[in-house]
Amino acid sequence: VSPDGKWITYATQPANGKRVAWIRTIGSDSAQQIPGTENINGTLWSPDSRRLVTLADGTLRIFDVASGSSRPLGSLGALRGGSWNRDGVLLLARASDNILVRLSESGSEVTPVTKLDAGRKETIQGLPVFLPDDKRFLYVSVAAKAEDSGIFRASLDGTESPTRVIAIQPNGFNGMAYAPSGHLLYLNEGRLSAQRVDAMGQPQGNAIVVADNVDGSFTASNTGLLFYHKAAPRAGRQLIWFSRDGKSLGPVGVEANYGNVDISPKGDRAAVDIVTNNNQDIWVVDLERSVAQPITFDPGRDWTASWSPDGSRLAFASTRASNDGTTKIYEKSSTGTGTETVLPSGDASSIPVNWSADGKYIVFSRLRQFGNTSGYDTWVLPTFGDRKPAPL
Repeated sequence: VSPDGKWITYATQPANGKRVAWIRTIGSDSAQQIPGTENINGTLWSPDSRRLVTLADGTLRIFDVASGSSRPLGSLGALRGGSWNRDGVLLLARASDNILVRLSESGSEVTPVTKLDAGRKETIQGLPVFLPDDKRFLYVSVAAKAEDSGIFRASLDGTESPTRVIAIQPNGFNGMAYAPSGHLLYLNEGRLSAQRVDAMGQPQGNAIVVADNVDGSFTASNTGLLFYHKAAPRAGRQLIWFSRDGKSLGPVGVEANYGNVDISPKGDRAAVDIVTNNNQDIWVVDLERSVAQPITFDPGRDWTASWSPDGSRLAFASTRASNDGTTKIYEKSSTGTGTETVLPSGDASSIPVNWSADGKYIVFSRLRQFGNTSGYDTWVLPTFGDRKPAPL
């Protein structure tokens, strides 16, 4: 959506054609195809809403809304977001080396603005957003450790050292925007939040949730108009037994918003995570009686439970008590009684996968940032001795 809230750009792709970009006024049924946008990857509005930068096949072009003409601006390859200030500076997150670069809207030489911080083992910088002075900006930084990642502030002239202003663990971080109301909007783990910030990007008070279960990205105008794609609701799922040859043997339990399922070693129970009242908790379903019992009650998100070999314990992932969004592994009795214990999986987001048959090890996935890539590695956590986790 354009900053003035009057225009919207979007992409379409026919069944046997290339993806292209279109533009139309909000409230109109007619649209204009933007030239030079075959295989479009993104668009970026100018602050005055009169021009548009498009990225298609790695090439940047400037499109003039009034005349409908466009001109090439340069080639940067893939990008991870960008911002355009009132001085005509484009600040772009270049994916080839994961840093922020600048160029003029007139088509000047591309110049690096930042560099990766080796001390923090920084791997990715992206989604830059200019602050009101058009000199300073915010961006997302991913580092090896959760406490070194977050939303940082820096300046175009490089006189300020990058400073973390919001401590957050980027996990599925899909967008960031500054609103003239003094709010920073950001989308992380499917949750769109609004954080009031001062002119320097320093947070004021606590963030509020604008929308949950957001799929993909979002866009906001300076007029307060917000677009986002709501994830399809998952309520009404049904657990169903199937034989090994693919025949349905009938349902188990009631319809609910089920997530992950793990059958107990004896096969008499199933650990599931269910979303109720916008909160995700671990439940255990008695498969013979079709009765479900809640195991966790914390307002934090709990999911993907794994059984111990004797069926007495459950290991599960949770974001509870995590100010930066880091996922930890917890353990609790499968009956729901007693306390919950956090397991020593390290300082990176970790998710349990399976418990070894002898009960001595828990296999888990741990978030990894290495070089210019991020993903999950397989780790093993001993349940005996010093319980020091190690990569598999």
